[in-house]
Amino acid sequence: MSNIWNDKPWLIQIYSSGSSRCAQFTKSWKRIASVLDGVANTAALELGDYQLAAHFAERKSSGQPYFKNGLPSLVALPNGCRRTECVMREWDVKEYLLYKYHGDLSVDSVVDWVATSVLGLPRILYYSKETLGQNFIAKSGPHKVKVICFSKTGERAAPFLRRAAKDYWAYASFAFVLWKEEESSVWWNAFQVESAPSIVILKDPGLEPVVHHGMLLLSVFFGPMNSSWFASIIEQNKQFDLPQLRSTTSLELGCDAKGYSRAGNDTAAWYCVVLAGRPSLKLNQMRNIMRNAQSMLVTDTDESGKIPVPKAAADAFNTKRLTFTWLDGETQKENSIMWGLGGEILFLLPHSEDSYETCGPRRYGDLTDTPRLFIIRYKRNATESATKVEKKVKTIWDTLQEEDANLASQLVARYNGSEDQSEITQWISQIIEDGDTRDLPYYRITPPELIPEQADQMLLKGAEGILSKGKGMKQSKEDVLNYIRDTIIPHPWYRVICLGDLPVGSVSVRQGPGAAGRCRASIGYGVAHEYWGRGIVTRAVEVVVSGIFEERPHLRRLDGLVDVENLGSQRVLEKAGFVREGVLRKYMVVKGRTRDMIMYSVTRDDHGLF
Repeated sequence: MSNIWNDKPWLIQIYSSGSSRCAQFTKSWKRIASVLDGVANTAALELGDYQLAAHFAERKSSGQPYFKNGLPSLVALPNGCRRTECVMREWDVKEYLLYKYHGDLSVDSVVDWVATSVLGLPRILYYSKETLGQNFIAKSGPHKVKVICFSKTGERAAPFLRRAAKDYWAYASFAFVLWKEEESSVWWNAFQVESAPSIVILKDPGLEPVVHHGMLLLSVFFGPMNSSWFASIIEQNKQFDLPQLRSTTSLELGCDAKGYSRAGNDTAAWYCVVLAGRPSLKLNQMRNIMRNAQSMLVTDTDESGKIPVPKAAADAFNTKRLTFTWLDGETQKENSIMWGLGGEILFLLPHSEDSYETCGPRRYGDLTDTPRLFIIRYKRNATESATKVEKKVKTIWDTLQEEDANLASQLVARYNGSEDQSEITQWISQIIEDGDTRDLPYYRITPPELIPEQADQMLLKGAEGILSKGKGMKQSKEDVLNYIRDTIIPHPWYRVICLGDLPVGSVSVRQGPGAAGRCRASIGYGVAHEYWGRGIVTRAVEVVVSGIFEERPHLRRLDGLVDVENLGSQRVLEKAGFVREGVLRKYMVVKGRTRDMIMYSVTRDDHGLF
């Protein structure tokens, strides 16, 4: 079995060569293997190889192996499986790594199970012409590119496409639409889509969508072919034409004081033009002006062909020393726009009389939105960079928890001129010329972090219970990373409760201690305060109970402890089928107080499993 361990999960079919049901499944199996190619390995195991096949079977009380749903039977091994304990029945905590499939044997259902349960990939939802705008485009927020896939079949997306949705979640939102000929005029008028299959990418406001048509896309949606082509399309279009400055993009764009420039590590000085403002029609108009200014620097003249392009700005832009961006002032609430666009001029902005017109939430009854334009010069301290001692990084945790060093100084200038494109580029060019030639002071600060957009708060939102409101962003991240490292990763069975792509809580199961405790386990759960009373935890516990006894044949009992005063948590367990057994007096210390706890349990017999 040594050849089974590699970096991809395995889907294994156990079949019998004399079974007509297995023979009928052959065509579907080939299709499943084709769709999973590139993201998972597949293998077929004949029942005649009894010794190996028995490792994937359920066990009767007598210890005899059997397949509860008959043959063919499907099991999966995740890519974290590295030892024989993942397969061999040794009744230890590694056993949970063996996934068993109990659904119908259609291609769509099996592939969806592998993608969702084994690979942990998000589903890409289908929308209609009535719901696409309201439920997808509007709700995915202004900070993400929208990728809309039109399909004629209604099949779920192939796993590698779902992997792209996961890999690019910080940049893009993905949706599917079922193509109907009677609605073709709607899609043509909206996106210039002629037929399906097709892909539409929506970027900056006012720009024409990027559209790809053709039979080539069939394999992109539902098969492994051309996956690299699709990945390259998403990579090329993940940013707006005028990129947004965000917590996830600041370093990549070179608009960060940590010393990274798009022009390379040897670059002494580089610049970032930032258009800051709340999302509004006015901001969209200014974004269009800045896109045109950006395009102007690529050519020798402006759109009229009459005005020459300022040389300093054009040279800096074409050598990647100049970056154009926009910043969502509404997300960067109150003083956080001080992020350090970084220098002394912007430091005054949040305290000025008109700063609320650019950043923070809108005031009631005030519809004034005034975008503002800044340019930041970053300059590297050559002496400090040359003498900086490189630390040997042992693990990813050393990297993530290493103190952030601001290796570049920041000076900021604010634009006070008109909205004329040529005037703006002339101003930018003059700033760059001064910054490159004049002996300006070396000024360095430690600005606060950019606030993530709502969909980017994945890390912080799900760990709300372990964070202190009095701590800053950096300390909060350290707490989350420590919690992931010390609690989640070593935990034998831990799941995050998500609403869409937003973590809101967690549920876990812990095995009883030692050989004597292998027949029982304890459940724990929690959800962020704002999601209390919505039935979310109840549903999560129901899902766990419905599957945990199937997943662990040796498990006979699942119990839960609840504080006697926590009526909400008691209702969760009771609705999920748990039975109240009694009160354990003075059983646990909670927040410095000794508490009475109620013991609840549900058993295998309660579910008719023996």
